[in-house]
Amino acid sequence: MYEEYLGENYHDEVRKTLGADKKLCTDTMIDAPINIEAMKGMISPAIPKLKSNVDSELKFALLSKIARYYLAGILCVAIQSRIKVPPFNEPKYTRKDWAKKQKKCMDKANTDLVRLLRWE
Repeated sequence: MYEEYLGENYHDEVRKTLGADKKLCTDTMIDAPINIEAMKGMISPAIPKLKSNVDSELKFALLSKIARYYLAGILCVAIQSRIKVPPFNEPKYTRKDWAKKQKKCMDKANTDLVRLLRWE
């Protein structure tokens, strides 16, 4: 649905980043307007500064990666709620520290965004 911006196979890339399967983190969940809009909200303040900076495929690929990391971090909140009820309240899902995973994803996105903003 958002391949143009997030890259091919972005659903699988987001799940890989999260360490989640399709049962826990569905394509529909990833594409939910609330999650996509939240991700856009994280990136949009930097867009005016990036317009002249995203002038190559390599830089666009990095911007897509940043967006996927933000999206993965946002999805951690939904997953934290989801694992409290059946059929997701099983150890394979509950033993992961989703708050820690969220912080890691957001930190990675922020670090890469700063890198992209400084890229000349």
